[in-house]
Amino acid sequence: LDNNVITPLGGTESISVDVRLVSATNRDLEQMSKEGTFREDLYYRLNVIPIQMPTLRERRDDIPLLVHHFAKMYGERFDRPELKVPEDVMKVLMGYHWPGNVRELGNVIERAVALSHEGQFHVSDLPANVASHVPESPASITELPEVGIDLENLVEELEIGMIREALERTNNSRKKSAALLGLTTRSFRYRLQKYGLDGSAEDD
Repeated sequence: LDNNVITPLGGTESISVDVRLVSATNRDLEQMSKEGTFREDLYYRLNVIPIQMPTLRERRDDIPLLVHHFAKMYGERFDRPELKVPEDVMKVLMGYHWPGNVRELGNVIERAVALSHEGQFHVSDLPANVASHVPESPASITELPEVGIDLENLVEELEIGMIREALERTNNSRKKSAALLGLTTRSFRYRLQKYGLDGSAEDD
């Protein structure tokens, strides 16, 4: 990685290579390297131009655009062009938390196109786990529902909501927002990076 030179396994001669390495992960490698669970030297070799990709639930405004894109793409593939996406269907899609991100959304729309009739989508065309999802405000949950909850997603949504509110109250000040939330500036900065919100905050 440092010198663009490799030595094949079992070989005796080094070979120069001209490659560009692109890697992806859903883990916080910086934090892991500090904890000793990821090799620090490898992290710094990989961390040249980091690009933070927010999850789909962090950029819900993109969902309608992606829905119409996939609807058009799969509509043409299945010879069902000009499919309409009713408001009730879009509301369900906007409220779902999309743990599988864009890939999951694409699969859901492909299924809906294949099952659609009367020239439009119906909620019944969606998978059961999507169609039955009822968005709840994290603050409104005081006991464990009978059907259970996605605790990790619930905590994440609560943290994101609180961070955004703190930033709004403090005019995007990291130091003041951290104080409002009872966090150190370093811990607050980590959460901003984790949720892809660091571009909206400013140092004091």
